Amino acid sequence: MFTTRSILLIILLFSLPNLGEEGSGRRFQDGWELITQRNFPAAKNYFRKAYIENRVDAEAAFALGKIFYQQCDTDSAMFWWKIALDIHPSQSGYHLWYSRALAKKGLASGFIKKAYYGRKVKKRLLQAIQYDSTNTIARHDLIRYYLVVPAMFGGGVKKAVNQANRLKQFNPWEGYKAFGEIYLHKRQYENAEKNFHKALERFPGDAQFLTLLFETLQRRGKYGEIDAILTASRTSLPDSGALTAFWKAVLARENGDDFRAIRHLQQAVAANPQDAKAVLMLVNLVLSHPSAEGSSQALQIIEKFLRHHPYSDCNTAVVEARSLRRKLLEKMGN
Repeated sequence: MFTTRSILLIILLFSLPNLGEEGSGRRFQDGWELITQRNFPAAKNYFRKAYIENRVDAEAAFALGKIFYQQCDTDSAMFWWKIALDIHPSQSGYHLWYSRALAKKGLASGFIKKAYYGRKVKKRLLQAIQYDSTNTIARHDLIRYYLVVPAMFGGGVKKAVNQANRLKQFNPWEGYKAFGEIYLHKRQYENAEKNFHKALERFPGDAQFLTLLFETLQRRGKYGEIDAILTASRTSLPDSGALTAFWKAVLARENGDDFRAIRHLQQAVAANPQDAKAVLMLVNLVLSHPSAEGSSQALQIIEKFLRHHPYSDCNTAVVEARSLRRKLLEKMGN
């Protein structure tokens, strides 16, 4: 059933861009690097100083909003993004991120306020696209908005498809991704599978489309096809160590071989220590068995993961990782 909360949740939770990407290749390279490294206290000092030195510097204000947003302080994030928009009202990325702060505010509000914030979110997304028609992230957010809102409230699948078609015209890669999301939302899994196969024909070996295809096949219980693709592409998969090992672990779990799954997940994490899905799946598997074997290594893995996210209190994967760390310590008797 449609609720305004579902709109806001979907906009917030899907394909958030990297925290520092708007600053990539621009001024304040050192400051943006601090944000990318998640050293938020140092980044905050850096950009506060920059803003004090030049109070019409929209990028410094925008960066401060990004830092506060990551630290769960939505009000402060909106304060700084409003300043950035007042200075530079035609900057598409500022409207995009302001829309996400509005969505977050809506989630914490009552029913009437949720509807109010929902309308504001749509307005900001449309402004983001107005100022930059090639803003693929804003278009994806708008597509999700249209998918979950009934036509009588300004949404509808036709509007989502229209946006996906526009996206595909100037960015085929993003277009395939958008149509895949539309098919998945409508539970048209066969169409989604065909879409991702076509995407891989156009973009052979693309890691994201392989992952989306595997997830779609997993929903349909077609584990044999996942295995066949992994076997056929053994030497050609991008980032083959992490991607292949993770999906071999999924197949092992499906076959009831948890210990083999653990070994594959250890390989996946060794190839990419910041793969949240692999880290969390590995630790949950270790915790699900009475033996403490592997607990020490799992603890090292999760602590390494958490060291990379020291200030990310809003990240759901980090929150879960901290909870699992406590459970591991209890299991080990520490």
